[in-house]
Amino acid sequence: MNTRLNRRVALGLTALVIAYALATAPSAVAQDVPLAIKGYDPVAYFTDGRPTPGRPDIEYQWDEHTYRFASMEHRELFKAEPVRYAPQFGNFCAMALAVGRIVVANPENWLISEGKLYVFGSPPRQAPLCSRRILPETSRRQIRTGRCFRSSNGRSSKAESHPGPPCGCRRVGARDPRY
Repeated sequence: MNTRLNRRVALGLTALVIAYALATAPSAVAQDVPLAIKGYDPVAYFTDGRPTPGRPDIEYQWDEHTYRFASMEHRELFKAEPVRYAPQFGNFCAMALAVGRIVVANPENWLISEGKLYVFGSPPRQAPLCSRRILPETSRRQIRTGRCFRSSNGRSSKAESHPGPPCGCRRVGARDPRY
């Protein structure tokens, strides 16, 4: 009878140890979920017309990424229609993917075309040539005429028009006038 009691105690202790190990182990869900577009608010591109860093206390996980937002209203808009506001190629440069390369995008270089957000790794050097691959004619015309959002300090964006070839602004933010 004594040996049987010891076996029960041993099995009980083993079960407790296994339960404790499972309870304290980090779960696959709790592990690092990648931050989308370097923490910038995807809705702000559409509503404010400029890149805006999101706040760490206002987040939403969607499509295996964590999105940050500048306001609760932006998070609610995103929750209602995430496909509308999420960048088209995730965290990657749209132009680089078009030529078969993988480059992490800089959220300061962006374009909204036909209601979709595209982010780029760097500003276009020869926009008309490279943009023919993925951008519609309207967007190519905007880049060719040099209409862009110029932001020297990265804070406020103001639409300006430059004659001739692209102005070569450091920050691209050409916004399709239809949206």
